[in-house]
Amino acid sequence: MLGLDNNAQYIDWWHEELEDESFDHSGTLSTFLLQPRLTIGLSNYWNLSVSTTLGNRYMDWRPDTSSKHHRDEGSLDDYDNAHGGYLGDSEIMLRYLVLNVGGGTGSRFFIGGGLIIPSKNALTSDPYFLAGGNIEDHRHFSMSEGTYKAIIEMQLFKKNMKNPVFIGGVFKVLKPIGENEYGFKSSTITSLFLSALTKNIAILSGAISTNFRVQNATPA
Repeated sequence: MLGLDNNAQYIDWWHEELEDESFDHSGTLSTFLLQPRLTIGLSNYWNLSVSTTLGNRYMDWRPDTSSKHHRDEGSLDDYDNAHGGYLGDSEIMLRYLVLNVGGGTGSRFFIGGGLIIPSKNALTSDPYFLAGGNIEDHRHFSMSEGTYKAIIEMQLFKKNMKNPVFIGGVFKVLKPIGENEYGFKSSTITSLFLSALTKNIAILSGAISTNFRVQNATPA
């Protein structure tokens, strides 16, 4: 099975002057991502999914003055502290079907594990200069954090004969496997995603889906 996810994000940002630059900073950060995915059924109980991320992030710098912190630039190009490119992280997931009700009402339960493989499109130094020293020209964003991450996942969904027809959720943990080659270790991210889907509603010629997500990230 082939799939394609798309994510577009637009951030309009601002912050006050900094110690080394006595003017307000503002701009926009636009992101466009595509995630092609291939899922292969290995047996009646096992499937394997492989995906990657392609895209671009672009900063539009508003002030009519130069800054060490920001400028008009995109993630496709290299910079002093960043490797550019269009490729983000790739993911390999192996899932096992623990419980499957089949065609009737009941539950479907998956457990899975996998690995996130980073691309080279990452920052090569700390853009906040937390260790001190002179602030040099730098970039704050990239397509990848540059760290390998382990994935643990559980999916539980239930099918009913009345609304909501499908209800369930996904619990997922992303844990970094050590630091990257530049000394950065990303956050451990724990998330819970809940969803519910109604039957087809004639007046709408479709169904209604409700989603809720809560996420926690430890310090990087």
